Amino acid sequence: MKKLLVCSLVIFLTLAGCSKENKTTDDKSEKYNTYLTVLESNTEFLKSSNYYSITLAVNKLADNSYRYDVIVDNPLVAMYNVEVLCVAKDVTGTLITDSMCPSAGIIEDDNYNLIPNQVDVKKGYPAGVVVSGTIDQPEVNVIVLVVWTGYAKLAENREYLALSATYEA
Repeated sequence: MKKLLVCSLVIFLTLAGCSKENKTTDDKSEKYNTYLTVLESNTEFLKSSNYYSITLAVNKLADNSYRYDVIVDNPLVAMYNVEVLCVAKDVTGTLITDSMCPSAGIIEDDNYNLIPNQVDVKKGYPAGVVVSGTIDQPEVNVIVLVVWTGYAKLAENREYLALSATYEA
């Protein structure tokens, strides 16, 4: 009887643990999809930010495709729990969302905090956040969502940016 009770308890705890892990993954996927939907439906975009530097760089790869890097760095305010989502546009201006879009701080467990004049990667304060993707053309147009909370961690800040860059040999 005791063995049956212990086995039942072990099975129950195992299933409860798996459910929690799946729920966390589902929550992150839901957040990613929500951010993607909000970014796609937004109509007003900034070209730069008053709170940090944002740069779009393009490099040619060996297979004649192009890698683009969106770099968020040089914070002017304390930015905690920074999340970045980037969506590229094709030649016709259509958003490329048929595969996973480059992101940071949303799906993975990493936590990014950008603090002015402080860099300590071991403590979770990197110099910046970089998201990268590939595209088949040398001219890249992207829209970017940057989300963070301030020092008091009371309010969430969101900025929608549109950036363009062209590969130059």
